Amino acid sequence: MNSPNPNDESARLAAANRSLQLLTRQLLKAQEDERRRIARELHDETGQVLAALSMTIDGMQTHSSGAYRARFAECKELLRTAISEIRNLSYLLHPPLMDHVGLSSALAEYVRGFEKRSGIRVKVEVSEEVGRLEQDREIALFRIVQESFVNIHRHSGSPTASVSLSAVNDAVVLEIQDQGKGFPAGSDDFSNFGLGIRSMQERLRSFGGTLHLRSGAAGTTIRAELPRVADSNLAYQQTA
Repeated sequence: MNSPNPNDESARLAAANRSLQLLTRQLLKAQEDERRRIARELHDETGQVLAALSMTIDGMQTHSSGAYRARFAECKELLRTAISEIRNLSYLLHPPLMDHVGLSSALAEYVRGFEKRSGIRVKVEVSEEVGRLEQDREIALFRIVQESFVNIHRHSGSPTASVSLSAVNDAVVLEIQDQGKGFPAGSDDFSNFGLGIRSMQERLRSFGGTLHLRSGAAGTTIRAELPRVADSNLAYQQTA
């Protein structure tokens, strides 16, 4: 009876891993396509309906008097709040700058909004060497930034944070830091962390990337390394 060939077993495991990476990328792409569709509908349809309603109230307020005029003013303020929230939600679902300009501009706009909402000061550094990436990779990095800053706002208590994007050899490196209280467990054993951290890891893994996390009393650092070029085996499977 022939004993199992270790090379054959390794090849089967590698093929299974590539298939899992491809499936994860396809699922994430489907999710992003749906986010893009919902964002467009919120902006183009719901936003326009609310804007039309605001103009209607303007006309009604002009021809009203006394207590009614004050009530119309209250309605307009509520509409302004609703329109602002719709715009924010649309942007967070899918930032339009990502499609037209790229990751660096989308990051800068996101950070400006985050600072305004949270009061946390953020330093942004993006190396010109990074340039444009494949859209799916840019979206993966943007989602990691979003998830990281949600954690910083909710859990760290840090007054400041930073995000940097640089090119190292054939990879793009994203690093996010805060000076907050840190995670209860500060290692790369992601089973100890919540769904958000594990989803970052899965996004990167689907592109052959890696996630590293250091956390302690001085704060938390998340480092994401993403290959710039698509895996040739995955590319072959996608076109086969």
